[in-house]
Amino acid sequence: MGRIDCPCFLDGEQLFIKNIFKTPSDFFFYPVESLPDFEHALNGVSSDEQNVTALVERFYAERSIESPGVQPVDFAKTLFPTV
Repeated sequence: MGRIDCPCFLDGEQLFIKNIFKTPSDFFFYPVESLPDFEHALNGVSSDEQNVTALVERFYAERSIESPGVQPVDFAKTLFPTV
């Protein structure tokens, strides 16, 4: 499995991601052109692991994203280690 570093902060009930793909993460994401849109989609999502997982799963399906060794739930696990 790849490593996902995800600097973020909470503003009330909203989760904001800070440059997830400009940090030293170690995973593949295809098509790479979708990375900025993915980061943007995560910004402002409700700070709830189920919401994050659902959003990532929907994004993957709509964009036919492939990330070998990294599943949508892995992003929620990064943000919410108790998942």
